[in-house]
Amino acid sequence: QSLSAVAGAFSFKTIVTADTQYAFSISNQTTDKRITFSSQIKMIDDVAPSIQISRTVDAIDPMQVLLTGIATDDYGIQKLTLIVDVKEKGQTKTFRKNLPIHAALSTTINAYLDLKVYSPSADQVSYFVEVCDNDAARGSKCVVSEIYTYKNPSVIAADSLIDQHQEALEQTVNALQSDQKQYQKQMQQLEAQIMQ
Repeated sequence: QSLSAVAGAFSFKTIVTADTQYAFSISNQTTDKRITFSSQIKMIDDVAPSIQISRTVDAIDPMQVLLTGIATDDYGIQKLTLIVDVKEKGQTKTFRKNLPIHAALSTTINAYLDLKVYSPSADQVSYFVEVCDNDAARGSKCVVSEIYTYKNPSVIAADSLIDQHQEALEQTVNALQSDQKQYQKQMQQLEAQIMQ
C-alpha cells in the first residue's frame, strides 16, 4: 500500500489480532534505490481477569450482606457487575447492577446488598460478582466470583420436614417388606403341612 505524506509525515493505522510480519520500503523520485525495514509484531495473549470476594453477613439480619474484594486484569477491566438470582415459586429472576471501576488494572469491590429489596419472600437468593476484561482482539473474557446463596428459613424447614417424612416412609416400606417375607414363609409352611 502506497502512503502519502501529510504535513511532512507518513502514517499508517491497522488493527492487528495475530502475530504479523510487516515491512516498510522507502524510496523517492530521484533514485531507484529502496530502503526496506521489516519487523514482526508478536501478540501477547490477554489473560482472563481474576476476582477475589469475601462476604460479611449481618449477625441480626442475614439478608443484609456486604461483599468486599478486588478484581484485576493484565490489560484492563471493562465491566464489573453484581448479579442476583432470585428463585421464587419455581421461577428465577435475574437482576444486574454495574459496579464502579476505580482503576483500569485493579479495582476494589464494595457492594452492600439488602436481599429483601429483591424479594422479601424469595425461596432462595444467589448472588455473585462478574468481571470482564477489555480484550478487543479476541473478545472480552468474563470470570465470576464465588456464588453465595441465602435460603429462606421456611424453605429450609420445609426441606427438613420432607426429609423426615421420607425417612418415615422408608422405615414403613422396610417394615412392610419384612412382614411380607414373614407371611410368605408362613404360607410355605402351611402349604407343606397341607401336602402331607
